[in-house]
Parts: sequence; C-alpha cells; structure tokens
Amino acid sequence: MAVVIDSGTPQEAPPGEAPPAARTACVVTDSAATGYQVLLEVASVRTDAGFVCGIDGYPSSECAPLVDAGQEGGEPADAVDNEAPAVSAVSAGTESTAEASGIGTPLATAVALSLLALAGFGIWRRRRSLRGSVT
Repeated sequence: MAVVIDSGTPQEAPPGEAPPAARTACVVTDSAATGYQVLLEVASVRTDAGFVCGIDGYPSSECAPLVDAGQEGGEPADAVDNEAPAVSAVSAGTESTAEASGIGTPLATAVALSLLALAGFGIWRRRRSLRGSVT
C-alpha cells in the first residue's frame, strides 16, 4: 500500500512551527488493516481523545484546532484544549454548518430514510399478500 504524508503549507502551520516536507512510503500489510494501522507502520503517531494529533512530532502540541470553514488557507480560529472534546464549540451554543443551513443532522436523515424504507417494505408486503389471496 502506498502512503503519502503531507503536513500542509507553512500558512497552515501552528505558530512557531514549520511543516515537514511531504513524504511517501510503501507498506506491505494485511488487506484488512485500517488506515491508522498502516500509518503506524511508517510513522510515530500522537493521539488524544480519538484524534490523530501529530505524525512524527508535527505538530508538536496542538490537537484538533477549530477553524472557520469559510477561511482560505485554514487559519485556526481557536485552539481546542487537549482535555476538551472537539464538540465543545457546539455545546457552547454555536451552530454547526448543517444546522445553520437547515440540512439537519446525519442521524435525523438516517432515521427519516429508515422510516421511508420501512413504509415501502410494508406496502410491498401488503400488495404481495393481496395478490396471493386473489388467485
């Protein structure tokens, strides 16, 4: 499997840090290996609360900074405390992009699609049983 590690541009780097050059590697691994397992074969990985926070020491300390989705270049808006989950901004009262645009949450969409599928299945079964009783 081919692995490419691209740490981004200097403009995207945390203050006082510079991203390392992009690098590539090849890994021979089990076909069921996850991306995380493959990455561990070629680099040291720093994690926190389920996030991959750093690869081979870059960035050295921050993890999951909040960024403004409309910003060019991905400049961090605020850094998230390493002890706090990334969803803390949502619980603090800011709306997510999906909620602000009226799209809804993925869970609500999944529930709605499941209900539609269940209703369709019920109609199909009813029609099938009615056809069986006619003949």
